Amino acid sequence: MWKLSVVVAVMFTSVVGLAETVSDIDSRSTWQCKHDGATRGYSEATTALVDSPSKDGQARRFDVSWSAYGGERCSTPLGALDTTSTYFTYDVWWYITDLSHVNNLEFDFNQVLPNRETIIFGTQCSFRLGRWKYTTIEGGKARWNTSNPTCSRWEWTANAWHHLVLQFHRDQTGAVTYDSVSFDGNVQAFNDASGPSNFALRWYPPGLQVVNFQIGGDNSSHGTTAYLDSFSVTGSAEAVSSRLAVPPH
Repeated sequence: MWKLSVVVAVMFTSVVGLAETVSDIDSRSTWQCKHDGATRGYSEATTALVDSPSKDGQARRFDVSWSAYGGERCSTPLGALDTTSTYFTYDVWWYITDLSHVNNLEFDFNQVLPNRETIIFGTQCSFRLGRWKYTTIEGGKARWNTSNPTCSRWEWTANAWHHLVLQFHRDQTGAVTYDSVSFDGNVQAFNDASGPSNFALRWYPPGLQVVNFQIGGDNSSHGTTAYLDSFSVTGSAEAVSSRLAVPPH
């Protein structure tokens, strides 16, 4: 997931202030998919905008296939440049046609700092473990850590819309804290889920923001179709009262 090279030609705008939201991310024309070289096997995907199924009249469709534990990552830059926000909400409606051969679903957000380090807010629903995982950096490489929030394959029912909201924040040193995950309104707090997550990827320009999602397959030759809709990311320079309430630790 960390070998992504971002080479895009888009118009960037600066974001300054509190609680700036980039909306309708699923409709952006800059979506690209590629095999995650950090996974075994093979994968590929195509993507297009469709009218149905959708929440707001139009959704983005991804047709993904894999073999031998291949993982396919799809991503887009947000267009807005933002180096000042430290608190983020990743909010998406998700629909998938078949989960029977999916091992994990990954949802990430990346932010390039002025020093060109990239903060990776990485989360993964591991169906094999039944838990959410989060990423930190260790020895210059990504490390997946198992956390307390549960994540069941049976909750992610096929052929139905599900609402996922992830919240996380960083400090000025590059340490990330994973705050909460909400699935169909059920909010779970991450407990003691934090650590350094600043990667020396040398992405450009500073302030670049990229959203990813990834489907990791099992040891088969299989595939599935997923849809994203009403996708937004909100960034702010400090915690705001509108953030999801979570149970006390």
